[in-house]
Amino acid sequence: MARKIKQGLDYFPHNCILDDDLEYIIAEHHEIGYYVYFRLLEKIYHDEGYYMLANKRNIILYANKINVDISIINVIINSCLDEGLFNKNLFINHNILTSSGIQDRYIEAVTRRKEVYFISDYLLLDIEDVNIKLKNVNINYLNADKSTQSKVNKSKVDKSKVKHCFKESPYFENFDLFKKDIGELFHKYDLKYYYQKLEVSGDKYKYEDWVQAAKNWIMNDEKENKAVLQKISVKNEIPDTTLIDDARKKWNAVIMDVSKEVSKKDEYTNYLDLSISSFENNILIMKVSKKEIFEKINKKLLTDLILKHFGQIQLKIIIKN
Repeated sequence: MARKIKQGLDYFPHNCILDDDLEYIIAEHHEIGYYVYFRLLEKIYHDEGYYMLANKRNIILYANKINVDISIINVIINSCLDEGLFNKNLFINHNILTSSGIQDRYIEAVTRRKEVYFISDYLLLDIEDVNIKLKNVNINYLNADKSTQSKVNKSKVDKSKVKHCFKESPYFENFDLFKKDIGELFHKYDLKYYYQKLEVSGDKYKYEDWVQAAKNWIMNDEKENKAVLQKISVKNEIPDTTLIDDARKKWNAVIMDVSKEVSKKDEYTNYLDLSISSFENNILIMKVSKKEIFEKINKKLLTDLILKHFGQIQLKIIIKN
């Protein structure tokens, strides 16, 4: 059986003086922003070493692990992307969280290893700089010549570099696979339109990755303010997804106000255990994991802040156990 090469780290260095980007995250989101960001760093360094796949499943598992509402995590991640703490281009194109600083610290930490693996599309540092820091290390870009799985990896890389027309791609006459592989981040766009664009261009152009070609077209259209968005049919009412998204934004505002009102961290985290289940017909249904947690919450503060941000609504709390 092929040996498994350690990829992540057991620990990572932490600067005592924070830079302005992180200070801004703390100023905007208070201590929950600091907490979420560094728990993300822990996951990045421990699992893959220099990046984290930020798909829906990973974010849900991460939110459950650190006991923070997923809507709050998404808000903080977006702020980190805006401040450059994570690279926005790689997040848009590959749905990952990383940065040149994260990669630089990772490389410093693995200098004694014999082999280090990188996905070349994710690398933000110059290869020359990497080689200087890792003089005695065999750096592998998915085709490691010393790895016990080198033949498999090499064949995959060589295959991916072949340019082919659209009819030769796995997405020809398979829109569902195309929609799945392009990622949820792009589902707000009219993917049928861009898929048809691929079909029309299929004989004229050749690409290594047709999904990436579609992403590039969408992002170029976005820059020129002509991206084609998904059409949503509205029948005299706001779609449920819009209502729940709006409710989550208001709940984030409630949490931010709670952080200003309560003094103890333990008391604050009790509110983070509350999560929105549904919001329909002016009825907000929320869930809490334990009865003991709900009993510790200041009910007057909670109702006052909900009234402030939601207005006159009916609130129902469901205790899971």
